[in-house]
Amino acid sequence: MQFQSYHPVIHLVYFAAVISFGLLFNHPCFLLCAYVCAFICSIRIVGRKNVIYNFLLLLFAFAFTVFYSSYTHFGVTVLTVNIIGNRITLEALIRGAVIGIKAATLLMWFNVLHSVMTTDEIVYLFERISPKLSLYLAILLRMAPCINEERKRIRYARRSAGIRQNPVIGFLSGVSILISWSAERFSDSADSMRSRGYTLKGRTAFSIYRFDNRDRAIVVFMFSLITVLIMAMILGDTAAIYSSLIKVTAVTGRKLLFCLVFVGLSIFPCIPMISKSDS
Repeated sequence: MQFQSYHPVIHLVYFAAVISFGLLFNHPCFLLCAYVCAFICSIRIVGRKNVIYNFLLLLFAFAFTVFYSSYTHFGVTVLTVNIIGNRITLEALIRGAVIGIKAATLLMWFNVLHSVMTTDEIVYLFERISPKLSLYLAILLRMAPCINEERKRIRYARRSAGIRQNPVIGFLSGVSILISWSAERFSDSADSMRSRGYTLKGRTAFSIYRFDNRDRAIVVFMFSLITVLIMAMILGDTAAIYSSLIKVTAVTGRKLLFCLVFVGLSIFPCIPMISKSDS
């Protein structure tokens, strides 16, 4: 069974965990595991065409590292001096690489998130929190493709009418038309949903999602891994310092065990699963 077919709550817990840990973990072992797992999951779930996108993110991380080390000059280990006389330090170089790798990892996770979580899942999750918020979120998600289609209609209508304007004026005019159209469409959609009793108290909603025992078992499994990783943070095994002085703790057996748990959580969507109908 594919990871995409599981309950939206599982998707929410998983992506909240891997994105949060990707931001909080600073140790090189965990950074490497996070990047490799995000790379593998993006190819496995989004598709092989995502390889180019991932390598472009790696180039972005490299470019950011060069930029960061060229314009940030903290640290005591001077590597060289650039053409304008500013020193390039090892600490700034490594700090820039850490930030770049973190950014690339998060962008890959967001790409996987976009591929896994559909509009229906997002609306379903927010509906449990606030029906009104779910209403406006559903309208906004529906408005995005509609705005793009309306933009094309405006462009084709102008071209058919033979209207030629300065590019800046034409752009501002088109934006003004889209804003007016979007506000009117948003108001009409909200009024239409309210007239159907969407926000009435006690109103039930149809859902295709069913949280069964298999989903409960997976949630327990994921929370067990998350608890272990929180313990790793409390014990300081995921921390590292890269400003002024580089301070990275040694790799121990306990740290490797925590890394394996992190890999198990991060690579979870790629693990073959048994279909619910087979259980």
